[in-house]
Amino acid sequence: MARLLAPVNVHLAVVVVVLAMLGIFGLMSSAHTVDRLTQETTPIAADNAAVQRDMLILQSSTHAWVQSGQRVVLTPYRIAEARLEARMERLEEYAEPGSDLDAAVDQQAEAVARWRAYSDARIARPGGMETYDSREFMDAKMLFDRFGLAHAATTAAFDREIDAAQHAARVVLTGTVAAMVVVGLTGLAILQYTRRRLLRALELPLRNLESVAHRLAENDTSARAEPVGPREVQAVTQALNTLAAAHERAVAVEERLRADQQALDSAKDDFVSNVSHELRTPLTTLNGYLEMVHDEFEGRLSPRHQKMMDTSQRNVDRLKTLIEDLLTLSRSETKEPARDVVDGRELVAEVVDDLRVTAAQRAIRIAVHDELDDVPWIVGDRSQLLRALLNVVGNAVKFSHQCGLVEVGMARQANWLTIEISDHGLGIPEDEIGRIGSRFFRGSNAISQAIGGTGLGLRITQSIIDAHDGEIQIRSRQGAGTTVTVRLRALSTATDAEPPAASAEPCPQP
Repeated sequence: MARLLAPVNVHLAVVVVVLAMLGIFGLMSSAHTVDRLTQETTPIAADNAAVQRDMLILQSSTHAWVQSGQRVVLTPYRIAEARLEARMERLEEYAEPGSDLDAAVDQQAEAVARWRAYSDARIARPGGMETYDSREFMDAKMLFDRFGLAHAATTAAFDREIDAAQHAARVVLTGTVAAMVVVGLTGLAILQYTRRRLLRALELPLRNLESVAHRLAENDTSARAEPVGPREVQAVTQALNTLAAAHERAVAVEERLRADQQALDSAKDDFVSNVSHELRTPLTTLNGYLEMVHDEFEGRLSPRHQKMMDTSQRNVDRLKTLIEDLLTLSRSETKEPARDVVDGRELVAEVVDDLRVTAAQRAIRIAVHDELDDVPWIVGDRSQLLRALLNVVGNAVKFSHQCGLVEVGMARQANWLTIEISDHGLGIPEDEIGRIGSRFFRGSNAISQAIGGTGLGLRITQSIIDAHDGEIQIRSRQGAGTTVTVRLRALSTATDAEPPAASAEPCPQP
């Protein structure tokens, strides 16, 4: 790539250098012309204008002397005479020999000298009206008029020189700009030509790479790029082909692992299902015999034998619950849920009604806070959703303290139905929150207080909610309680419905 870009860099550097040199030359030439104009020509032109003022002072002082004969009127004459000599010297020094300005300055100097010869001779003689000579006055006037013509010619020469200097500055500036534009356009043309060559060298290989990349993105693991073009592009092509080959091998391994995983999952599910079904029959038989013994020997068993019977019945019931939970979890993880339209408010009301008796046994109140304006229709498997909510609300009741409160809130947020279940019971230890939802997980505080359960309820709930494209969030603090938030997608269509009344069991006063 550096080899391809080298001509571009060289051309660009040449254009930049030439533009810089032209700019510097133009600036220096313009600066020189402007400096001469501002520092030399303009001040000398001002001196030339001052020569006329000094000559007028000399003329007026001479006339005043002729009229009054008083020496005091000659003071301005002496001052102007000194200035005039200095200014005439500067004019003569500035004017280049042989130039129009030099000829005009010489003529003006000659006119000044002739008039001063008259004025110096006149003020050397006595003054006063009695010395006035009209013929001499007319001669003096002619001499001053000649100075005026010479001064006008000198002024015109200065104006021409100033105009010439300004024109030269404009020419230099315009020429510099034109040259920079020409060089810039030439540089752009060269860069455009080099760019086309570079594009021709890169376009086909890059399009080939793009095509292969698209094919790889579409899971065509056999796609490979042909190594053509510059060395750098060939290196990228080789790297892409190596990556594609590695990706092909990884896909093959992933497919093999996925097949193995599916086989393992299927075997696991079959095992759980078969074992659960196989255990159901002996458990049903055992439960039947326990009921027969209980019915036949009711009231005749000793306390020791009655305790043994109760323990056996509890363990049979526990095994039955575990088997049912395992089967439910297996179905929720493998079976696609039904797609029925379900009334979310009615679902929550049914869950609360089913758990009301269980909660009342421990004087636990269940309060429903309905913030819905219409019927929250959701799409899903009604029996599975009912089981999920029963697990969550049932856990809230199970882990609440005596005379506790369980709050069930419903609200709609955009296209989501949010159901929030809160209790103020045991809570979960902070170091165990990360394990919530794992199979057979039960909090250490629940185990220490001998609170029953299989540790599968929350896992079942998560599987059901995930299968319905919903969300579940759990917040808990030990000793303060747990809040579970379930979010399910709601339909936009809604009809009016009366919300279920809040259920509240009064806690008996001690």
